[in-house]
Amino acid sequence: MRIVCSARRSRHRRLAAALIAVAVVVRLGYVVATPGYTPIHDDHAYDRLAVAVASTGAYPLDNGRPTAYRPPGYPYVLGGLYALTGARGHADTTAS
Repeated sequence: MRIVCSARRSRHRRLAAALIAVAVVVRLGYVVATPGYTPIHDDHAYDRLAVAVASTGAYPLDNGRPTAYRPPGYPYVLGGLYALTGARGHADTTAS
């Protein structure tokens, strides 16, 4: 019984890893296929927040006050990627 459960868990882990890999490839393909993309609306706001997180290490204030209008999770992940890659958000994609 223990060997069967271990094999099943291993198969589930491989399936999860494959699904994650496919999701990453699809997203990267979309980024490569849309080089002239300009952020507007929410994506512009998240990009601005992520740039602030990458440059200061802290979630920025909104008009001098803390806000929960946009949750900080995604800006922190994106800001971490910006910090690791040296990117400056949308400014990097438009500067030529």
